[in-house]
Amino acid sequence: MIRVAVVDDHPLFAQGTIEVLRQLTFVEPVGYVLTLDAAVELARSNRPDVIICDVMLGDKPAGLDLPAILAGSLDVEIPVIFLSQFGGRVFVERALSGGAAGYLLKTVDAHELGAAITTVAAGGTVFPKAALRPPAGPRRPTPRETEILSLIADGASTAEAASRLGISVNTVETHVARLLARYGASSRTQLAVMADRHGWLSDHHLPRD
Repeated sequence: MIRVAVVDDHPLFAQGTIEVLRQLTFVEPVGYVLTLDAAVELARSNRPDVIICDVMLGDKPAGLDLPAILAGSLDVEIPVIFLSQFGGRVFVERALSGGAAGYLLKTVDAHELGAAITTVAAGGTVFPKAALRPPAGPRRPTPRETEILSLIADGASTAEAASRLGISVNTVETHVARLLARYGASSRTQLAVMADRHGWLSDHHLPRD
């Protein structure tokens, strides 16, 4: 089961999204919240696999800050799918550059939402082709992923990376597995080479494995 949380400042729509999620046999809704602060607390206490978030919270696109806030608050990555009535390129590109895993319009049906959740939970991304220019390269890693990639490039083992970052070995392994799947890499070495090629690391050492 894929555990999913919802963030939307309109309770009626949040409740409706939860009901749609309950129709998906492979999804377990873990609840909804109305604010970013509550989203962090829900993520910390319930550890959902995916968060669905509205872009507009209040009268501004504050939802776009959620991926960065989560990355700075938790020791695990929780991918965020934005679900919005606004499909403009500026919002989509801000979501992409801010570390989101997906961006959908509120006109999607349950099947499309379920497909997006499955893709994102597996480490992929889902963005509307009509609203976004083809990217110049793969999605940039989150701050936590960049830290792990930097340690991999320094030759650190999984246990060493976990110790230096103050997180569990299992968390590091999960990050590495997602990175391998997302970028189609076959090894830690290939991941480090890709990170170096795209300028994601400040240090250009490669692992010695």
